[in-house]
Amino acid sequence: MNDEHTLHSLLVAMNDFLRKRDAISVHRERGDRVAITLRGGEGLPHNLELDGTTYSFKEDAKQRAERFLRLLAELTQSEYDANKWAWNNWVFYKFTKETAQGLTGRRFTEIIARNPLSLAITGTKRMEYTIEAPDHLP
Repeated sequence: MNDEHTLHSLLVAMNDFLRKRDAISVHRERGDRVAITLRGGEGLPHNLELDGTTYSFKEDAKQRAERFLRLLAELTQSEYDANKWAWNNWVFYKFTKETAQGLTGRRFTEIIARNPLSLAITGTKRMEYTIEAPDHLP
């Protein structure tokens, strides 16, 4: 927000942005994200394909991501440089998401001792976290 924009003009601009983002969207994926989580019975990551021993973005997923990055570049008066993005040669690791219900100080300390890769307090006494299992980072 700055002196050049009123609240109304910001809301109009935001509406325009959301419509452009939604034009990139596909079923189960909003236009500002490309899911790479496991889906379906095959156990393969969604939107990635095996390319030898590594994974690459499927072409349609890559194109959607690039459309969104170009939109952001346009709106922020910057430049999207495809050479600075890695769309292939990915190593895929499987980790485990866990949830702690009835979280106490002691339970929190036990979880932290497991060195989670990520965590989020999702309720008064609830925490979701990710641990390195079954795979481990090198």
